[in-house]
Amino acid sequence: METEHATSTLAQHTPGPWNVTAGLNHFYVRTPERYLAKTSGDDTEAQANARLIAAAPELLDMLRACSRVFNDPGFTDRAGYGERINAVINKAEGK
Repeated sequence: METEHATSTLAQHTPGPWNVTAGLNHFYVRTPERYLAKTSGDDTEAQANARLIAAAPELLDMLRACSRVFNDPGFTDRAGYGERINAVINKAEGK
């Protein structure tokens, strides 16, 4: 279940899923409706960058789920992952 905060920040980016398609000397990250990003350069690196960008919405959703676990008062986070997860979420949300 999403929190009100998560729902409001979700509206700030194009909803997933995002997919990768190949072009001439580049790769596009897109939804069925529009292009979101284009990567270029070495084919292997450009494709890897496009795949990483395309995974962003799902990665953010998973980080939010992890954050709920690591920040639960009953969970002992000896390694400090909760803080690191929250920092990455804040970065993605522009905070």
